[in-house]
Amino acid sequence: MHYLSINLHELFLSLVGICLLLVALILVVIIISFVKYRDIIRHNFWGSIIDQKVTDAIIHEAIDDTQKGAFEKFLNVQAFRDLCIQKMIEAEKKFSGSIHAVIQAFYTKYDFKADSLKKMTVRKAFTVARGIQESTAMHADEALPSIEQFLKHKDPNVYEEAQYAMVTFKGFEGLQFLSNFKNILSDWQQLRLLRCIDELPEDKRDLVSEWMSSENYSVALFALRLVGQFQAIGLYPEVVSLLAHPEDEVRIQALKTLQVLENENTLDDIIQNFEDNNIEVQMEVIRLIKSLNDPKSLTFLKDQLLNSKSVSLKIAVAELLYTFREQAYLREAALFDSSDEELALIINHALQEKIC
Repeated sequence: MHYLSINLHELFLSLVGICLLLVALILVVIIISFVKYRDIIRHNFWGSIIDQKVTDAIIHEAIDDTQKGAFEKFLNVQAFRDLCIQKMIEAEKKFSGSIHAVIQAFYTKYDFKADSLKKMTVRKAFTVARGIQESTAMHADEALPSIEQFLKHKDPNVYEEAQYAMVTFKGFEGLQFLSNFKNILSDWQQLRLLRCIDELPEDKRDLVSEWMSSENYSVALFALRLVGQFQAIGLYPEVVSLLAHPEDEVRIQALKTLQVLENENTLDDIIQNFEDNNIEVQMEVIRLIKSLNDPKSLTFLKDQLLNSKSVSLKIAVAELLYTFREQAYLREAALFDSSDEELALIINHALQEKIC
């Protein structure tokens, strides 16, 4: 009985402990939910105040600072100021023309520029990146000296925003960092930068050529996209040279760029080292041949249909030959070697699929 009473006592204490723990957890959840709810209410309240102030400024195309109201009351609260900047950036994206000037004046009058610059002085990479984003979105070009120092920052979020800022403010001149860039330029970042470039100056073609020969394959990739975007025909030889680049991604982009720069030599250039490439690059060559629509490609295509070791390549070639109105040749090739059942199936598939 004594042993049983001890066990019951321990069980009771355990149940009490579990109950207390559950109560504590419930209290924590309630407190967190309350804090989040309060923040949402405050965010919505502040948002309405800011929206009204910005809207009034836009409607009247001037900032009325004669009346001191709720907006001025909260200006000393940093969270409120951060929300103001966010709202201004949103408005900047929605409107154009003279309204931009009003929003810029709003940003300057209440010294929100200082807030963005201050964010760049902290250690948190996310906060620094946010400060750069704000200065860029609000066209605060006086922040450029501070932003430029982050081009060599170790955090991708920071140096990518710094790159974007430099190109946004300076256009092509802002790409100078590429000459010594050692990290990988992501596809998304490349697209962002390309959208900011309005022209490729003639006197900068040598610099683009330098980027195309960069040891950093992502820089070479970007340079190719830049050449294609502005149809820099003068850089055709440099583009052809990248068909022998060690990175498949660069070779494929070089082929896509040649589609824009094509001339009478393009077909010979792209099939010259065809067998040295893997299937992904070879398939891109076939796609480019289709766009070239050059009758001189037929000999090459027929050779690939009969001798390529890749089934997927043979299928693509058979379909392309059909597109080039070579149905008679396809039927003849299917009957030429009756022992090659695979080739016959590929050709019949191409013929039937196109007919359907």
